[in-house]
Amino acid sequence: MKEKNIKPEFEFEDFFTIIIPRTENEPISEPISEPINDFLEELLSELVKNPYAKKEELSELMNVSRATVTRGLQKLKDMGILKRIGSNKTGYWEIKGKNAK
Repeated sequence: MKEKNIKPEFEFEDFFTIIIPRTENEPISEPISEPINDFLEELLSELVKNPYAKKEELSELMNVSRATVTRGLQKLKDMGILKRIGSNKTGYWEIKGKNAK
């Protein structure tokens, strides 16, 4: 913040708030490039075999909870590797980028 001479504003009421101004063209965050762990690789592998797989099916195949599958799918979506096409009931998973087979 010192580089651009931007100073945060502080507001005090029942709680305090810190406001940090930014320029219009400044990105809010940069893409995160994380390595894919073994679980995510296995999840992707199952989705390559069956893009129409439901979370329940994936959890049974991988012997993990449905919540674990949900977190893994969300992480892959956040990484830009996976995209859901269509509804939860009739849709399918699309693997994007260099990881697609």
